[in-house]
Amino acid sequence: MSDVAPLLPANASAQERALEQVMARSSQIELPNATLWNPWTCPAKLLPTLAWALSVNEWQSDWPETYQRQVIAASIDVHRLSGTVAGLRNALRVAGFGEVEIIEGREIILYNGLHTHDGQKHHGGDDHCATFAIKPTYPMTAARVAEMRRVVALVIPARCHLRKIDFTEAAYAYDAGLIYNGSATYGTVQ
Repeated sequence: MSDVAPLLPANASAQERALEQVMARSSQIELPNATLWNPWTCPAKLLPTLAWALSVNEWQSDWPETYQRQVIAASIDVHRLSGTVAGLRNALRVAGFGEVEIIEGREIILYNGLHTHDGQKHHGGDDHCATFAIKPTYPMTAARVAEMRRVVALVIPARCHLRKIDFTEAAYAYDAGLIYNGSATYGTVQ
């Protein structure tokens, strides 16, 4: 047996006694907790476990190691601000979308003849604070739009509704750098 004094009652089963001995010996194993819980010093093979422990919402095993560490480090701030506009902006920044404009409520235009109804803006009616739109500052591919929607769905409260992703102001440069093959999109995605 071990040199650890038993804490179990006399009627404890053999399995309980064996478990007690294993637990007593496990306290003698040195674990570098400060290293394991720090995203910058944690061994690379344990990063997925640390991400799980800190409830990282979006995780890809094929991300570069430095990016995985950045996502884990930002996780606490993302959760602290969860459900707020700042939290959404931070989550989009961490996911690699950079700075975006978030427009809360509906963009209401009065019926005064100054604007045409093109389906992009809401004409008249009540303003709903739980709806919002996102305006990136650059054109995006259809895959990137889908990824943005996925990130938004992970961090917004259930009462909120993403009305549209509007990148009409993100101009394309006509320098033959963009190929019109359907991979890039422009305008508004609802």
